[in-house]
Amino acid sequence: MMKHSWLRGKADRNGGESDFPALGRWQYKLKENEVYCSPEMDQIYGLHTLGKPTRPDPFIASIVPEDRDLVLHCWRMLCSGKRVGRSFSYRIKVGASIKYVEYTARCTYDDNGHMSGLEGTVRDVTTLLDTPVTRLFLRHDRSFLREPQAAIALDHEFGIIHINQWTEQLFGWSENEVLFQHVPYLPKSLESSTHELYQAVVNTGGTIWLDTVRLHKDGSLRRVSVALGPLYDKNGVTKGLMTMYTPISGAADAIERALVCESRLRPFIEHASDVFLLLDEQYKILYANAAVEHVIGMAPSDVHQLSAAGLVHPADRTEFELACQKVAYSRTEQLDIEFRFQHRSGAYRQCVSSLFTWTSPGGQTHVVLRFRDVTEARSVRQQMQFLEQHDELTGLLNRKAFFQKSTSWITELGSEHPLTVMLLRIQQFERIVENLGHTVGDFVIRLAAERIRCRLPEDSICARIGDHEFAIMLRQEERGTELMLALASELLRAFEEPFASAGHTIYVTAAIGVSFYPADGDDIATLVQRAGVALRRANDATRNSVQTYSTQLHTGTYKQFVLANDLRNALANNAFLLYYQPRVDVQSGRIVAAEALIRWEHPTWGLVSPVEFIPIAEETGYIVDLGYWVIRTACQQLRIWRNKGYPPIKISINVAVKQFQAKGAVQTVLSILNECGVPASAIEFEITETSVMPNDPAVTDTIQAFRKAGIAIYFDDFGTGYSSLSWLHQFQLDGLKLDKSFIDHVPNAWAPSQIVKSVIGLAHQLKLTVVAEGVENAEQLAFLQAEQCDQVQGYLYSKPVPAGTFERLLAQSSIRPTAMDTAQRTQTNRRKYVRLSFDEPLPGEVTLASISGKPLSLGYTQVSIVDAGAGGISFLSKLRFPPDRHELRLRFRYTLADVNIEVEGYVVWAKELQNSIFQYGAEFDVDESTKSRLQELLHRHQSHVQALRKRRLEADRKSSFR
Repeated sequence: MMKHSWLRGKADRNGGESDFPALGRWQYKLKENEVYCSPEMDQIYGLHTLGKPTRPDPFIASIVPEDRDLVLHCWRMLCSGKRVGRSFSYRIKVGASIKYVEYTARCTYDDNGHMSGLEGTVRDVTTLLDTPVTRLFLRHDRSFLREPQAAIALDHEFGIIHINQWTEQLFGWSENEVLFQHVPYLPKSLESSTHELYQAVVNTGGTIWLDTVRLHKDGSLRRVSVALGPLYDKNGVTKGLMTMYTPISGAADAIERALVCESRLRPFIEHASDVFLLLDEQYKILYANAAVEHVIGMAPSDVHQLSAAGLVHPADRTEFELACQKVAYSRTEQLDIEFRFQHRSGAYRQCVSSLFTWTSPGGQTHVVLRFRDVTEARSVRQQMQFLEQHDELTGLLNRKAFFQKSTSWITELGSEHPLTVMLLRIQQFERIVENLGHTVGDFVIRLAAERIRCRLPEDSICARIGDHEFAIMLRQEERGTELMLALASELLRAFEEPFASAGHTIYVTAAIGVSFYPADGDDIATLVQRAGVALRRANDATRNSVQTYSTQLHTGTYKQFVLANDLRNALANNAFLLYYQPRVDVQSGRIVAAEALIRWEHPTWGLVSPVEFIPIAEETGYIVDLGYWVIRTACQQLRIWRNKGYPPIKISINVAVKQFQAKGAVQTVLSILNECGVPASAIEFEITETSVMPNDPAVTDTIQAFRKAGIAIYFDDFGTGYSSLSWLHQFQLDGLKLDKSFIDHVPNAWAPSQIVKSVIGLAHQLKLTVVAEGVENAEQLAFLQAEQCDQVQGYLYSKPVPAGTFERLLAQSSIRPTAMDTAQRTQTNRRKYVRLSFDEPLPGEVTLASISGKPLSLGYTQVSIVDAGAGGISFLSKLRFPPDRHELRLRFRYTLADVNIEVEGYVVWAKELQNSIFQYGAEFDVDESTKSRLQELLHRHQSHVQALRKRRLEADRKSSFR
C-alpha cells in the first residue's frame, strides 16, 4: 500500500464550491508497472481505484487514437530524462466525452540513484483548451495561419516555411530573418528534445500541447502554451508540422494561483496540496491536513499537539513566533513569510508560508499556518535566474547579459576610456554537427569556451551569443590597440591544438572580428554590428584570421553582396553555363575526360568564377538544385558529343557534400542519367577532401550507392586536408586528383616532388587512378610522365573552354601541349601609350566608382601597380574584375613624383597569376590635357629614379676604391 496520504480521502464531487478544476496527483512505479491515483484523478478519468494500484492500460486506452502514439512517445521521453516544458496536455475520451488533461511529471529515484518511476499532477483543462481556435488548429491545414493567432509552419526538416504577423509580434523576429531557418525561439536546453518531439509529430500525425518557454529576439524567455500538430496538404499527405503559440500572461497564471487560493477559502479540505496547521496560542498543532506528511514526512496524527515552533529551523524560530503574534493580536489580515521546516529525516525544507486567523463556531480565534515546500522550486528558480544571464552549455554570459553588462561599462567609463569588442566564430561548425552529431558539437563549444576564457584578462566580459559565436569586451586602458590585436591572435592560437572527443580528432579554426569604442560606435549594439562586419570579412579571408572594422564597404564586399542578392533568380533566368577542361592521358595525349566547370554570366560582372558564388550557394541552400543543373547539363552535352560520333570520353563533375547528404540524391541522379541516355559508367563525381568527414553515414552510404550504380568517385584537391592518407582506406574510391599546390613546385622543389612520387606509388598500389591538376609547363609534364602519373589537367593543354571550343579539341585524335601565355603579347599590342615599368610595384588604391552610370560610395582597396602610362596602368589585385565591361567604372589613386593622382577608367584585359592574384590592364577615361599632365609626371618620376640609380652607382664605385 502506498504511504502517500493523498491517496486516501474523498474528492469533492458536488462542483458547487469552486469554479476551478480539481488538481489530482499520481505516481507510477516503473518496476511494478503500476499507477497510483488520487481521488481527483479517479474523478477525471471516471475510475474507482480507491487508492489501489492499477495498470496503465485504462489511461493509455483513453487517449484519442490519433494522438496515442505521439503521447506515448512523449511519456517515453520523460522516462529518459528529456523535458520539453513545465507540463503537457492532450485529449482523452471518457465515455462519450472528449476531455483535455494537463500533466506535470518528474522522475523519482531509489536510494541507489536509479530511476524508480514518475510522479506528478493532473487536472482537467477542457474549459481552457476546447476553444474555437483549438478546433480550427485541429484541421491541420495551412489556412489556420491566417487566423489572428501566433503560428508557424515547418517543413520535414523543421525549417520555417510560413510565419504570420502575430508570431513576429510575439517573438520579435521578422519573416525575412527566419524563413527557411530552424526555429530561433527554442532555448538551447530544450532544442534537442523539442526537435525529437517535432519528428514524432510528423511521424505519428498526433497533436499535443506544452506549457513551456521560448526565446524572444531580445534574449528574454517568454512563457507560452505551444500546440504541435501535423501539417497536411490538400491531398491529406503530411508535409511538415504546425506550431501555435499562446502567451501565458497574468490572466492565465491567475488560474494557477486560484487553485491554491481556493484552499484558503476551505482551509480544512483533506486533499489540499498545501499544508494547513491550526495552532493554539502556544503554537501547538491542533489540526493538520494530510499534506503535512508529504512535506515533513510525518502523518497528521504524529504532529498533533507538537509545537509548530519546534519544527521551525532555530534561526527562523523567533521570526516565526513574532509573525504568529502579529497575526493573532493585530489587525493584520494575512502575513506571507518564508520559514525552514524540519523533515523527519532531519533535513530542512524551504517553505513559503501564509498566516491568518480563523474563528471557530465557539468564538475562539486560532492562527492558521498554510505552507508549501518550495525547496526544489527554489533550486530551479535559482537555476533559471542563472540561465537568464548565462549560457547553460558553457556557463558564460548569454547575449542578453553581455549587452547589459557592456552597456554598463560604456555608461560608467565614458568615451575617455577606450574599449574593444571582439566577435569570435568557430568556422565550419555546422560540418562538425552534421557529421559527428550534437554531442560532439557541444563538446567542441564547451572546450572552446574554456580555452577562450583562460586566455582573457580577469577584467573582461565573455559571452556565448550564438550557436558557435562568442563575444568579448575588453578594457584597453594602457594596453592599446596593438595589444588588443595581439590578444585576438592569441585567442586564435587556442584553436591550433586539435579537439579530441569520442575517438575523433577534430581540427577547428576560428575567425575574429574587432571593433573599438568609441571610434567605431558609442553603444554596444553598434559595436557588435560592426565587429560582425569585420567577422564576415575574416571568415571569408582565410582560416584563423583577424579583421578590424572599416567604416567603408569595399569593392570586394560589395560584389559579394550583389552576387548573393542576384543568385536567387540566376538559375531561373538560365544565367549559368558550363565550361569544359580536358583531362589528358599522360603517355598518349588522348583526351579521356572533361571536367565540367560552372560559370555565371552575370549581367554586370560578366563571367563570374565559381570561387565567388559557390560558397554563397552553399550558405543559402541553393547548392543542391545548382548541382542537379550541372549534372543534367553536362549529361545532355555528353549525349550530343556521342551522337556526333566523337571518341567516347567521361564527364567529371564537382559535387558538393550537401549533394551527397540530400534526400533521394542517388535516385535523382540516376533519373537524370536515364533521361539523358547516358550510362553511369560515363560519369565521374569529384568530392573535395576537406568538405567531408569519413564517418558521416549519409555521405559514405551515398558514395557507395553511386559506385554500385557505376559512377566513379574521385577525391579532388587531394593533399590539402588534415588526414589525407586516412581517406584512402576509409572510403572506397576510384581515383584522386593531386592538388595544384603540389604540382606548382615539381620538379624543382625536393619535398613536394617526393610527396607527389609517394602518393602516385601508393595510389597505384591501391588501384586508384591519379590525376595531376594545374599542370602548366613542360618540366612538370616530364616529371609526371616519368613517375607514371595516369592523367593530367591544366593550362599546358587547355584552359576551361565553352562546349563549342571543346568540341574542336575532341575532333583531334590527341592534343599536344600548347605554348603558355600568349596573353602578354595581346596586352602589349593593346597599349596606345608608352608605359613606365617600375623596379618595385608602386602602391595604389582602387574602388568601384560607378555601375552603368550610377555612382557608388565604396572604400578603397590596395593594389600594386607594375607599370603606368598616360593612358592607363597595369596592376595586381586579388579582386576579380571582368575585362571590357565599360559599365564598371573604376577610380584609381596613386602618387607619382610626389603628386597625388586620381583618375577613372576601365579594365581592358585580365590575366590570372598564381595564388588567386590577377594582373589587370586598365585604360583611363581622361582628356588629352590630363594625359599630357600624366606623361609629364611619368618623365619626372623616371628622371628621379635615374638620378637615384646614378648616385647609388657612384656611391658603390667610390666604396669599391676604398
